[in-house]
Amino acid sequence: LTSTPAGIQFRNATASGTFGTGNIVIAYTGGAFAAQTIEVRFASTATAGSYTGSVAITGGGATAVNVPLSGTVNAAGTPTLTVVPGGTLTVPTTTAGTAGTAASFTVSGSNLTPASGNVTLALTSTPAGMEFRNATASGAFGTGNIVIAYTGGAFAAQTIEVRFAATAAAGSYTGSVAITGGGATAVNVPLSGTVNAAGGTLTITTGTLPNGVVGTPYNATITSTGGTGTHSWTVSAGSLPPGLSLTGGTTATTSISGTPTTAGTFNFTIQVTAGAQTDTQAYSVTVTTSGGGGGTIGGGGGGGGCSVEGGVSPWYLLAGLASLMVLALRRRRQAV
Repeated sequence: LTSTPAGIQFRNATASGTFGTGNIVIAYTGGAFAAQTIEVRFASTATAGSYTGSVAITGGGATAVNVPLSGTVNAAGTPTLTVVPGGTLTVPTTTAGTAGTAASFTVSGSNLTPASGNVTLALTSTPAGMEFRNATASGAFGTGNIVIAYTGGAFAAQTIEVRFAATAAAGSYTGSVAITGGGATAVNVPLSGTVNAAGGTLTITTGTLPNGVVGTPYNATITSTGGTGTHSWTVSAGSLPPGLSLTGGTTATTSISGTPTTAGTFNFTIQVTAGAQTDTQAYSVTVTTSGGGGGTIGGGGGGGGCSVEGGVSPWYLLAGLASLMVLALRRRRQAV
């Protein structure tokens, strides 16, 4: 066998020989031998390009025979690892103490080198709490590397599932699955997700607050549900009406109290935090200079006199009473 450039190999298939480049020898008796099948192929080491060569057959006193050879080796495709879908994989939210449902992606390989080998998937989780498995291979969830064996330079799509373990603590998580091997460029699948505290989702349940009146004591309660541990209450945006303050506290309930000093409409947001959870609620409170009711006249404390509610000045009432008294005196004099 000759090959230009080197890269062609052959064998005696009838004799179950192995492929190589060394001479093939066929022994015969009685001046003859039966047909022998000679196979010729490109070796896996052959580089891309055009080839020529020949198989020269000599011996037995016969005229030599030459079998010309030609062929082409194409450039290999780029080793590729393909992940679907791309981008960050969001791991479904779960509650601490309960294993979550899984999010998934698929990975496949093509034109890998060498023709047979392994692709490795490695999981990272910050903090620790995520786990994964090869669902296509019916693998169990865990944190150890996943190894995908391939032959023929490729492997079909494998479904990889990622979830939160039952041991995951409440909080926000990030992580990744790094996929390497087969001569391909490494692929990284970013991960993110949240584990809620066991007490349930923290939620402010008070939707609205009462309005206030300048100079009138004010008190309103705000309540939340869910979450565990100490609660922290703050005004996260806007401002309370002047004269009012948030009492704070460390439980699921807080209050806004005080005596408003300024009329107007005030928009603000209340935030509660418990453990790793936070919730907010926006409010709008209007403070007026009066309660909007009718006036009342009567003695107050022990000093008698006149007091009016509803924003009407007592001097107008006194002037009206004086006018009525003058009118009554005039009519009495006319009658006399």
